[in-house]
Amino acid sequence: MKNEQLSGGTSSIRPSVDDWLQGVWERFYVQYAVPAMKQHPEASALSQLQAKIEEQLKNSLTAEHYQLVLDWEDVKNRWHALEVERMYELGVKVGIRIQQEYDQFTKLP
Repeated sequence: MKNEQLSGGTSSIRPSVDDWLQGVWERFYVQYAVPAMKQHPEASALSQLQAKIEEQLKNSLTAEHYQLVLDWEDVKNRWHALEVERMYELGVKVGIRIQQEYDQFTKLP
């Protein structure tokens, strides 16, 4: 039961930590990351450069080759997103662990 936990003797179902982190990550991304990137000084220039390169690729490659480039780009984007998600998840877990260790340290006589 990876994504669910039964608590106590009842049948109430709570999301797992992984599900919780996924939801937190998605809300964080939509609320903070996307607007922050739009405000970044290089974002507009990179967007324009990307559009220019995309147009050049469309004009110089066959449809089949262009689709291969798009597929490759999709795999690279997914890989990067996975890396970022895992780093965020690990950061949250490490932060929780540090907080737990700090709480134990401050309870010492």
